[in-house]
Amino acid sequence: MARISMQSGVEEVNDNSLPTLPVIDIVLLYGNHAHNPLSHEQLKQLVELIKT
Repeated sequence: MARISMQSGVEEVNDNSLPTLPVIDIVLLYGNHAHNPLSHEQLKQLVELIKT
């Protein structure tokens, strides 16, 4: 689970005896259509949030 997806009550476990999790890729598709629910600025904010 990505840290950004963690809801209250969920704890991150730091235990060196657990196997390392694989790296995942996140892909965002954005089109220049009138019905796009996100503005370009909102998209940039979302990308920055995911990077952290």
